[in-house]
Amino acid sequence: MRIPAWLAIAVAAVVIAFGLYRLRLFALGAERYAALRDRGMMYRIPRRNHLFIGIVFCALGTWLLLQALGVV
Repeated sequence: MRIPAWLAIAVAAVVIAFGLYRLRLFALGAERYAALRDRGMMYRIPRRNHLFIGIVFCALGTWLLLQALGVV
């Protein structure tokens, strides 16, 4: 059974959006990020980790998108 292309594209869009959100967290200033630290889990890790995770998620989402479109 094959996964429909529209479903793979939708998942790729969500993964890329989450990666862009992590990159946005990295781009916040230190004082603005410090204000978010009280929220918990995801905001307690160092900002540079958001950069690495954001790049990985964007790359994986792009790879999934290209796979769904049949380019790779």
